[in-house]
Amino acid sequence: MLYVVRARAITHQNQISSYHRLVWRINHQVLSLSRAMTERQAILAPSPNDHPEDWERLLGKIEESDNAR
Repeated sequence: MLYVVRARAITHQNQISSYHRLVWRINHQVLSLSRAMTERQAILAPSPNDHPEDWERLLGKIEESDNAR
């Protein structure tokens, strides 16, 4: 299933946390993939610059969702 994490809007670039940058990147990647949109699935993978605790938080949010597995 396709899962989109929504982060609160932040107005200043210097206030964006590493977690919110991760959420933005994943959302952008998922929404730009036609396969993700048509098949309602996507493979998510961390980049070398991502913080492990951000990924743990993101995966926790995905697990809490009724629309993702």
